[in-house]
Amino acid sequence: MRVQKKILQYIISVTMVMAIVLGLCANFAINNTKVQGADAFETSINGFPESYKPYLRTLHKQYPKWKFVPYNTGIKFSTAVKNEYEDNRSLIEKSFSKYLKSTAPADYSVSGGYYIPKDGSSWVTASKNAIAYFMDPRNFLNNKHIYMFEQLSYDASSQTQAGVEAILDNSFMHNTDIYYITKEGKYMQDPAKTKYSAQILTAAQQSKVSAYYIASKIIQEVGTKKKPNYSNMGASGSVNGEYSEKYKGYWCVYEFESNC
Repeated sequence: MRVQKKILQYIISVTMVMAIVLGLCANFAINNTKVQGADAFETSINGFPESYKPYLRTLHKQYPKWKFVPYNTGIKFSTAVKNEYEDNRSLIEKSFSKYLKSTAPADYSVSGGYYIPKDGSSWVTASKNAIAYFMDPRNFLNNKHIYMFEQLSYDASSQTQAGVEAILDNSFMHNTDIYYITKEGKYMQDPAKTKYSAQILTAAQQSKVSAYYIASKIIQEVGTKKKPNYSNMGASGSVNGEYSEKYKGYWCVYEFESNC
């Protein structure tokens, strides 16, 4: 019995050792995967200036599937700011803070105590500091403003019809076939029975412009509301063929045109 007990204890001990070793191996594999993933990410952002990287690392922790691609214009930041400031290229509404407006002699009347309008009566020249702030990407590398840097070219690997449908959700175009009103006033379906999302994707492929950008801009331009009594059409006249008598029967949805 003692021999059997010792053998059993030995087996249990060996089993425990093996379990511990296997556990360590598993942890090593997990940690090694994490290290490899971290190394791959660090390699992917090598093209960015060092001062950008802390912001990108923070975003990567929140959204590990996001891909950051550097675009080097070859223009010095100071040169870009200087050119944006010259010839009144960068204007701001005069109702904004004085710290954002230029007080250069050509932009501000000291004797009169007012900013000199450059476009209409309300637009004045922005200060160099304001221009520099808003041109510096590091001030906007967060999960709220990062989208201003989204790549606007078409990418077949990441832009899909399902993705377009997600953007069109809660709009008259979501999962909807295209209908329109002819110049004779007839409400009819697009002969090809095409969905808005499919047409947007086709427009993106042909124009090489991001399908998600096109979809977003359409919503921004014409809104999301449906036309009363016509569930397949937008409330805006520009998307239902009733824009004006001159263009009756023509319908355009901002960036993509199906019957224009």
